[in-house]
Amino acid sequence: HYNLGYCYFDLRKFNDASRWFRKYLDQIKGGTGKIVADTYNRLGDCAFVESDYPLSVTYYQKSIEISTSDPEYALFQKSFAQGLLKQHMAKINGLSDLLRDYPKSNFIDDALFERGRSYVKIEKPERALEDFYTILERFPNSSYYSKSLLEIGLVYYNEGKNQEAIEAYKDCVQKFPGSLEARSALTGMKTVYVEMNDVES
Repeated sequence: HYNLGYCYFDLRKFNDASRWFRKYLDQIKGGTGKIVADTYNRLGDCAFVESDYPLSVTYYQKSIEISTSDPEYALFQKSFAQGLLKQHMAKINGLSDLLRDYPKSNFIDDALFERGRSYVKIEKPERALEDFYTILERFPNSSYYSKSLLEIGLVYYNEGKNQEAIEAYKDCVQKFPGSLEARSALTGMKTVYVEMNDVES
């Protein structure tokens, strides 16, 4: 049942995959092994892909409680889903748990970036900047580096700190020329300059 679930999962037939994964759980009622935890993660993924975020949160939580197969993945995904449900403090708390309990996880930069974005949502710009700057300092090769520069620019712009916003946007353009983030940064710079009545710049 478990392997049939994975076959359908790999074929991106998530409803079929979910059905077989649930059949597996029915067979081993109350199990707590690594495969059981992994099954809950995959069920969470199936629900997530189908945009059933409350159900995905439930499945990821079960995997977290068993804690024998990628608990930090389950914690990140659960927190991300809570953010999509606009449960921003729950998302922040979950990501903070991940950062505290799994300091060597591959999800550290992901968690910092997403937590920073949630701090923006709840209007705590200082905390957001802390997370974005931590990515710049600790993860120079992360895919979130350029995205963090953009977020920093936006936070400063929203705070009325135009010069700091421009510096962040310029940094993004110079370090990532031709990228989507660089194009967004140029748009951000244009907006700031126009607002400053400095169209020539």
